Order: sequence, then C-alpha cells, then structure tokens
Amino acid sequence: MNKHSLFPIFGDGSALIQPVYYKDVANALFALIENEQCWGKAYNIPGKAPITYRRFIEIISEALGKRVRFIRLPLRPTVYAVSIIPNFPLKAEQVLRTTEDRAFDYKDAQECFGYNPMSFEERIKLEIKELRKEGYIP
Repeated sequence: MNKHSLFPIFGDGSALIQPVYYKDVANALFALIENEQCWGKAYNIPGKAPITYRRFIEIISEALGKRVRFIRLPLRPTVYAVSIIPNFPLKAEQVLRTTEDRAFDYKDAQECFGYNPMSFEERIKLEIKELRKEGYIP
C-alpha cells in the first residue's frame, strides 16, 4: 500500500474483521500462563473492535499518509477468474475470505486474565512508526 495507490476490494468491503496486534497476543499468552484458574479453556483474543474490510484499508492508508483508491471488483466473476487463471497469486478461497465476517467476542478472556487489546488505529500507527524507524518504509 505504501508503493501503490490502487487497492482491490472484492464485493462491497463490508465484511467485519478484527485484526489483532502480535504484542496483544503475546501479552494474552503471558497473562494466561500466570492465571492457572483460566487454564483448560479456549479464549478468543481478537483486536479491540470489529471494523469493515474497507475501513481497515482506509486506516492503514491514513496512518501512512497515503491516499488509496479502491477498485471494486464483483465477487462472483472475480472468484471465477482467479480460479481459472494459471499461477495467479491469489486463490479463490482467499478472495472469498475477504468477504466473510470475522469478528469475535473476547469477554471471557477479559474477565479471566484481563485481556485488553489496543485499537487497530493505535496499533497500526505504532507499527508504521517502527517500520519507518527500521527503514522498511519511508
């Protein structure tokens, strides 16, 4: 996204996602290890709040200080085209995945071991700052 201003959106971009920052996952694991009463259960550890796939891209572009232009591609024809083009870098299931809601409740993790992730907006700003510091992006 830092190099290109055009970004494809499959379908309408309204699928909910809840990206989680790797440090939030690590902190959750350490907190869980320290709370034996929480062991033996499964927990969702998503990002703080669901956002649409389109908003996800907008947040990243804003944090980079770039303007992104969306190319809206109709889902069914795109899935078909991707499935028949040899050696295409995307698979049909990857395209379909961008249109599925992936939002999860983390109340149980919050109550048991204090899981409290940062918002995506906060995390992406920190990540971009780090990438710039390391020279990966200008």
